[in-house]
Amino acid sequence: MTVRSTARWMLVLVVLLLLGALGYGYALMMESDQLVRQAVLQRLEKIAPGWNFRIGRARFDWGRRVRLYDLTLLNAAGDTVLVRVPQAHLVIDIDRFRQYQEIDIQKVRLIQPQVELRQQLDGLWNFSGLTPPPKTTQSLPEFEVQQASLSVVLERAAGQLPAELNLTAADLQLVPSGRREFLFIGQTHINGAGTLSFNGEWTPDDGLWSLEGAIREVTTTGELTALAASLSPEFRSRLIALDASIRKSVAERDQASSLPQVASNSNAIPFTPAGPPPASSSQATSVGIPDPGIEATFDVQFGASQQERGTEPEFHLSLQIRRGQITSPALPFPLHELQGQLFFDNQTLKLQGLSARNGVTRFSLDGTVDREQPSCSALVKAEIKSLVLDSRLRRQLTPGLGRLYDSLAPSGQVDLSLSVVRTVDGRWGYRDLRATAQDCSVAHSRFPLRVRKVEGTVQQRGQQLELDFRGLAGASPVSVKGTVTNPGPVARTELEIVARQLPLDESFRSACPPNLQKTFHSLQLRGMADGVFRLLIPETRPVQLITSLSASVREGAIEYENFPWRVTDLAGEVQFDSARGLWSFTRLTGRHAGARLAGNGSFRIHSGAPKGQLSLNVAAVDAPLDHSLRDALPEKLRRTWESLALEGTADLQTMIHWTSGRPPDVTVPEFVMHGGSLRLKSFPWLLENVAAQLSWSDGNATINSLTATHDETKVRARGLLETTPEGDWRLRLTDAFVDDLIPDREFRRALPGQLRDAVSTINPRGPVSLSGWVEFRGTDRPDDPVTAAWDIESVYSGAEVTAGIDLKNLHGRINTAGQYDGNEVQLEGKLDLDSVVLLDHQLTQVRGPFVLNGQRLTLGSSLALQPVQNENNPPQVPLRDRITARAIDGLITVDGAILLAEEPVYRVKATLSNGKLESYARRYHPTATDIRGVMNGWIDLHGRGNQASGASGHGKLQISPAALWELPVFVQLFNVLSLTPQDRTAFKYAYLEFQLFRQQFQFDLIDLVGDSMSLRGRGTAGLDGRLALDFYSEMPKNRISIPVFSFVVGEVSRGWVGVEVRGTTSDPKATFKTAPQLDNALRRFLSAFDPRPSQRTPLFVIPTLPSFSGNGQPAPRTGSR
Repeated sequence: MTVRSTARWMLVLVVLLLLGALGYGYALMMESDQLVRQAVLQRLEKIAPGWNFRIGRARFDWGRRVRLYDLTLLNAAGDTVLVRVPQAHLVIDIDRFRQYQEIDIQKVRLIQPQVELRQQLDGLWNFSGLTPPPKTTQSLPEFEVQQASLSVVLERAAGQLPAELNLTAADLQLVPSGRREFLFIGQTHINGAGTLSFNGEWTPDDGLWSLEGAIREVTTTGELTALAASLSPEFRSRLIALDASIRKSVAERDQASSLPQVASNSNAIPFTPAGPPPASSSQATSVGIPDPGIEATFDVQFGASQQERGTEPEFHLSLQIRRGQITSPALPFPLHELQGQLFFDNQTLKLQGLSARNGVTRFSLDGTVDREQPSCSALVKAEIKSLVLDSRLRRQLTPGLGRLYDSLAPSGQVDLSLSVVRTVDGRWGYRDLRATAQDCSVAHSRFPLRVRKVEGTVQQRGQQLELDFRGLAGASPVSVKGTVTNPGPVARTELEIVARQLPLDESFRSACPPNLQKTFHSLQLRGMADGVFRLLIPETRPVQLITSLSASVREGAIEYENFPWRVTDLAGEVQFDSARGLWSFTRLTGRHAGARLAGNGSFRIHSGAPKGQLSLNVAAVDAPLDHSLRDALPEKLRRTWESLALEGTADLQTMIHWTSGRPPDVTVPEFVMHGGSLRLKSFPWLLENVAAQLSWSDGNATINSLTATHDETKVRARGLLETTPEGDWRLRLTDAFVDDLIPDREFRRALPGQLRDAVSTINPRGPVSLSGWVEFRGTDRPDDPVTAAWDIESVYSGAEVTAGIDLKNLHGRINTAGQYDGNEVQLEGKLDLDSVVLLDHQLTQVRGPFVLNGQRLTLGSSLALQPVQNENNPPQVPLRDRITARAIDGLITVDGAILLAEEPVYRVKATLSNGKLESYARRYHPTATDIRGVMNGWIDLHGRGNQASGASGHGKLQISPAALWELPVFVQLFNVLSLTPQDRTAFKYAYLEFQLFRQQFQFDLIDLVGDSMSLRGRGTAGLDGRLALDFYSEMPKNRISIPVFSFVVGEVSRGWVGVEVRGTTSDPKATFKTAPQLDNALRRFLSAFDPRPSQRTPLFVIPTLPSFSGNGQPAPRTGSR
């Protein structure tokens, strides 16, 4: 065997020996590891009876060290791992272990232990079933933890992620400083928070300890809060109570109260946080931990100690917040850039430089709160810079403040500072409140006129808040000053709002309350105003607002919708008193065109009544009566206006009464017109230079006085104009006087219908004066006629009319009373004329009645126009029923009927009784001084039209005695006959029968009977004065003084001679006929002539009048001619 082979076997044997030794050693080691594992478990059971420890395996290094692998601690049920230690090193007392197989741990090193603590929704932790370890007197080992991790999980309600806190890389060392005392030091990393360093002392048996620590750059999003709440039942209950309070405040703002009654023993103004009192821990155990909404990064320094068993631990905590934010329903918006310092210990909470911001808004808090004694005062100063007044802030306000916010609708930014204090009675309040507005705007809900650029302050002084603000409403400066005493439910508020140069424009009107808006809208009020508004909210309940307003208006304009007459340059005073519900308008002045106006008025709002009442009095001077005033009047007055057609200027006083929801009542109690014109709708005859005093009420106009002219005609009257809602109207002029009226074409056109035709038919010409009353009636319906009634006295001074025959140079009176129904005229009248010229002959004392019935005009008595059945016994008509007149010292009667058609048709009967021929001669033939006689006669005329050519008729005339010698016709006649009557009377009587036809008188019979000579004649006399008369005479021979003439006559004509009279009445030409040819007709005409001197003057009978004898005296009716 070689050395090499021997060496190889030796190597194999060594290896085998080594492997055997190793195998034995391994088996021995495995048996010892099991013993150690079992011993460790027994030791742990002794230290913590009932705890469910498990060890995967254990290894004893035969030194002092025992290594444990997969050490776990399970919950009481054994289904959840609480602690998992991958590897633990135990340093034990080796001698004791060898001698007694007991584990006496002197040092424990846990490497990368993992701890998971979980809190269920019911508040129980996963380790809750483990019983606390019993007390012992054994020395405690040294502990060292390396790279531990701790997970704290807080379960949330369904649908919410659990809260979780993770500590990693935790190192902890507990070094015994005595038998059962420790010094400890350690550090760990908190997820999202940074590294926590700490140290302290611990005496387990006495329960005494002290702890100091710090953490840098701690970042939390709520996990720490949840962890603290889970570890502190008190903190948790308060957190839950705070969350409930916030939620209730948000959800039930309308039912909460913002401020309680003020305490009487402090200058602080107390408040009570909204929501219920904090819930107890028992109430909160089954409730999830609310999220306070705080995210922050901060440095923490803390310390705590338990120096005496049974006492509250002493602690101090200092948080230096570097950055953070708060998001909470209790805040109007998230707060960013949170920073500052909080110091908290057993007695005090201090806030130093705590601040945050949102946009331009910045919050800061500084102060101290004494925790230990609630009865002691606390003071926290709060400042808010540039707080934005927007919807986010509004959502967070309490109902009371919310209503105030809504009533003001503010915008802009405010600075707010106050001190939150706790009074001696333990209640919280505030003092030293100061709010400063910066470029804000407000618009109160009761008067939402937005005021911008608001600056000013609210300053608390004791129990009173003082307000002092300034702003601009448009370009108008506005200031608000006032006080709020005892702020709270029973506060007393007094405000004074002053506005200067405030425009009363659409913005102002839109800001007014609805009922006032309607008033301003109806008034169309504009202008500039300076005003002072005062508001008092007394402390009594229920709240009764007391407001007042005093304003001056200038440069204004008004146009009331129910009287749209625009007034400019309006100025005046306006007052309002809410206690009386009264708006007053005084010292009002204004203009309309050239009119000057002054007025006053009121608008009353009845308590509890939805309708207001407006009363307005306006006086106008030199107001133009134009279409603008007409269009402004209510319908009733407009119809009245249109009935008068006024133009010009007037001084008037207008009274307007209006109740909301009803038509206005506009009256004009005084209307003085001067220098204008008037044209009645019912009688459109223009009156100028009108001076009138009128009044309007309820659509009716009273004419107290009226004077006017039309050319040279002067008019004065009083009267009444009435209208109805249906459009009917009535104009009555009383005490009417018209001087020097010229009834020309313009006047006649103004007359209604048939009345115009009647006047046109009688065709009055020349001046006439009227007095009496006249009334017109009509409607707004164009097809309805205007009716009239009157009682008028007409005074004539030389006028002319046509009543079939022209009546000229009228002097005297005519009274008429009648009516016009739109179709026919009915009137009765009476003549009382001093003088009238008829056919160039003057009549005086013309008296008598006349009647117009439709188109039929009856003069005198219609009975006189009836045919006479018996001339010896004609009907008797009293003179009072006839038209009578005096002419040539005799009596004339006239009776007639005229049909007033386009071509009048008439019939007239006239009589003459006891007319004096000498009077006729003196008037119409002044050169004939020896003409005498008494005339009786009658004429019956009828005709058509207004010309003499249309007239015809017949009549009779008797003159007795008949001194006709000096009449031109008879002068010529006697000269031709070479006769000179011995008796200047010439004839005993003269008798004529005639007809009127074709503008001439046809004398059928002319008898001239005298003692010395008698004549019978016939012929014609034209109205133009032309004569064509033939006279015949049969004289006894002893009566003819010329022998030759007597012979010739006797031989040739058997006693008849003839004379032809031609020419004119003023220049008659007579021609002698010695032997006229007598035909049968002429013989019959002459044979009836019986001119015997002894013959009595025959009785002359005038139809419808008593008979008259030749001497003019009444005589028995024994015969007639």
